[in-house]
Amino acid sequence: MKTARLRADARGRDGGVRQVMATRMKLTDEQRDKIKDIVRLLASEEERQVFLEMLERELRGRELADSDELRRVAEQTWRKFLWP
Repeated sequence: MKTARLRADARGRDGGVRQVMATRMKLTDEQRDKIKDIVRLLASEEERQVFLEMLERELRGRELADSDELRRVAEQTWRKFLWP
């Protein structure tokens, strides 16, 4: 069920990314821009979906003190995504 929702959210290269980050991750505009920069590196829709799901799990329940903390979490998630 969640995978189907992620697929629906990821339709369109930026539209889905924006929707996922706005509705489920509660990020600021600056934070969304940083995540979009990472997501642009992913070629396929499936890869974008998987990465966003992983990032969402990592961010769940966290209070981000600043953009540097988001960057660190995103980088750690990126490493897990590339080298599981």
